[in-house]
Order: sequence, then C-alpha cells, then structure tokens
Amino acid sequence: MNAVLVVSAIVGAVHLDVLGRSGNIDTVWDVSVVGDTAYLATGRTGLVVINVSLPASPKILGWYQTPHAKSIDVKGTTAYLADTRDGMFVFNVATATPELLATFPGGNDRVRVHDDMAYLVSGPSIDVLNITDPTLPFLIRRYNTGSDATTSFFVSGHTVYATVASEVHVIDFMNPKMPTLVERIPSDVVRASAVFVHNNVIYIGTSGIPGMHAKRLYKPHTTLGTDWETGNVVCIEIKHGVGYLVGNSRTKGRLGLVGTEVGVSNVGHYLMNNAVAVHVTVSRKAYLSHREGLDILDVSTPTAPTRIGRYQQGHDARKVHVSGGRAFVIDFDKGLQVFDVHDPENPILLGTASVRNGRAVHASGTTVYVGGEQLYVIDASSPSSIRFISTHNILVEDLHVVGDRMYVASGNEGVYIFDVSKRSAVVLAAVYSELTMYVTSVFYDTSTMKVFATDNFKGLMVLDI
Repeated sequence: MNAVLVVSAIVGAVHLDVLGRSGNIDTVWDVSVVGDTAYLATGRTGLVVINVSLPASPKILGWYQTPHAKSIDVKGTTAYLADTRDGMFVFNVATATPELLATFPGGNDRVRVHDDMAYLVSGPSIDVLNITDPTLPFLIRRYNTGSDATTSFFVSGHTVYATVASEVHVIDFMNPKMPTLVERIPSDVVRASAVFVHNNVIYIGTSGIPGMHAKRLYKPHTTLGTDWETGNVVCIEIKHGVGYLVGNSRTKGRLGLVGTEVGVSNVGHYLMNNAVAVHVTVSRKAYLSHREGLDILDVSTPTAPTRIGRYQQGHDARKVHVSGGRAFVIDFDKGLQVFDVHDPENPILLGTASVRNGRAVHASGTTVYVGGEQLYVIDASSPSSIRFISTHNILVEDLHVVGDRMYVASGNEGVYIFDVSKRSAVVLAAVYSELTMYVTSVFYDTSTMKVFATDNFKGLMVLDI
C-alpha cells in the first residue's frame, strides 16, 4: 500500500505536486521524522524505518513487526510505539535494525513522549509512564477522562490537551501522581477529533460535521476562524503560518491547508481519501501518511511545492542569536552549534555542545546562556572546545539577557530572574509565579522597564518586577 505527503501555498490559488510515494506495507497510521529518518507505525507491519536523505529514492532500513502498530514518537535514538493490541513497545533505533528494549502491556491508540514521561491513550484512559530508564518503563498514574473515549491529544510541557466528546480537556500533569483537570474548552460541535496547540491558539478538528475551529487558548476562548472544507479531521499541525489539516472522510478526504497568521482562511488542499497524519519539519519538508503509504514534498517555496521523494514499501532548530560575527543556534536534538557568519553565504561550523532538549539561547560576549531541560552557562571563547561553566536545574522555555540580569520563562514555575554580573557565579535574584500557569516566553523592555511574558492560559502578562 502507499502513504502520501503533500504541501500547499500560503496564499492564493495553488497547484500541488506530489513529490514522492511509498507502499507495499500495511496502513500507515502515524509518522515521526528525526533528521533524515522517518519512523512509521504501519498496522500489522509494525515499525518501519526509512532513510529519506534522498527523497527521490527513499530506502527502507529496517522494521519490527507488531500486531497492530497505531502511533509512534521518537526522542533521540529511542522510539516509542503504541500498539492497539499489545501496548507500548520501546526500541533502540541507533542502528538500522530496531532493537526491542522493553514493552508495557495493554492496548493503546496514541503515544507521545515528553521529558522522562510517556503518555498513552486507550479509550477514556491516559496512562502516564516513567521512562527515565527506557528499558524499565513503569506506570505512574492512570487518568480517566470520563465515559467518552479520548480520540486525540497534544502534549505541551506538562500539559495535555485531550479531545473528549465535544470538548478539549486541559490536564496539568506537573505532578503526574496527582493530575489536575484545569478546564474544559468547548469545540462548538458534536465531537472533537483532533487537537494542536500553537502560539496560544488551540486548533480543534471535528468529526461528523467537517471542519476545524481555531480558538484563543486563554479565556475567553474567542473563535478566530473556521475551516469547513476538510472532512473528519484526524490530525492538525501548524508550521510557517500554514495549518495542515488531515481529513480521512471517504467523500472529502484530503490534506487541507489554511492560513493561520490572521484568523483562518482556506488557501489550498490536496485530495486524498483515508489520510491519517502529517508531519512538517523545520527544514520545510512535509510527510503525509494515508492508507497507501508515505509521500514527501519540499515546501521551501510555498507557491511552488516540488516532489522530492516517495516511499512505496509501506533537525529541529529552535532559536538563534548572532553576536560578534558568530551565530549561536540551539537545536532541540543536536544542542548548541556555533557558526562563523562573517561571510553569510559561507557559514562555517566552529563547534558544538550537547544540551538536552534545547529551546533558547542568548550570547553575551563569549558567554552563552542556553535553556532546555536545564539552564546552562557556557564559555564559548574557544568554540572548538566549548566549556560548561555551570548548570541549573530549572526548565527553560525562553530566556532574555539584559545587562547583568537574565529573565527566564520556566513553564509552570513562572518567571525566574538571575543576576549574571559574574558568569562564574550566576545567582537567583527573584521568582514570579503568583498569577502564572505556564510561561512560554519572556522579554524585558528597557524603555518601560517591564517584563512581558506569554502564558499558555493567561495570554500576555506585563510584570513590574
């Protein structure tokens, strides 16, 4: 069978051209892409690993058969596969052939991994597993969403957005042993079937009545726009100002593309019955799976997408800061990369540093502040031999350095302020968490001497600290 990947322009009428397609495997239910490798959950074929470095000639690397693979998530060299009959499978995918590390019994429809926890969905239950040691996953807590099954969910930090009947349940798993239902967001339709969160907007796909709704995430949940064209939406992804909606209705199955920068407006589509999922990478490649395989499109020029590969066998840069002719790039998977950009047309990689799940970076002279699962202070005076000065055990979603103060957005913990006048002794000066719920970005404005922070639930917050 085949899977398909498709992409369209952001504005105006578009001609969509298929770049690649692959088949001869069972239904492709889900796909995860890391670097040049695509990992497919393919029903009775199980886990299939494909090299897509040459999209025009993708190559199968290996596979591992399971009874009914339904969902896949990959972090680093570890893959987590949800199987509707036999539960979760954990694989080492450092080599071409997947190596089974562990299993967790049950029957699961979806799996997503964040930090050291795996979230598994089966019916109305969300299981939270500790995967600090991937070879020994164990259950922390089973959360029940009610009598209706959870059809889809999205994980952001320690917050889970789960579609239940006509609502999206927002659940705080900061303390996984005692999860808290924060609120229920109505979808304005009979049944919500897919959910994606991006830039304080929640995109809710619907079943039965075709369409997608975009709402403000913070209260009141103002509706920004609606797409009524894509039928039975099962997956949503937002990248580069475009919303990719996967619909698998037999009559209106397609990949719908909508502009999301100002409200929601239809900009194009690609007809494909029984489409299942889409994954759009930072490098502007899109991977669309359906019951027949996987297609790959290059969408670097949105008005002229070009097919680059197809498989018929059934990296993630977050922030950059430029200082003194050097570009400091933080990559979620690859960590810190330092480039010489004196000649912008010929950037030269000078050095790298391993950082776990990097999200933010700021350079001040030869001192670099990097945020991810922890806060790192780094000496980059010699990029070929980068040295860690200190490490601080706090989550960093974003950071901003002004003078001798560093402002850190730390999710559920609020806003941290550090004294960085002495890089060898970074000192915590203050913490603000009184009214915050999950802070995602922070900026200190020197003209007003105020801190501007965005919160997933409170919207924009102006702090006088």
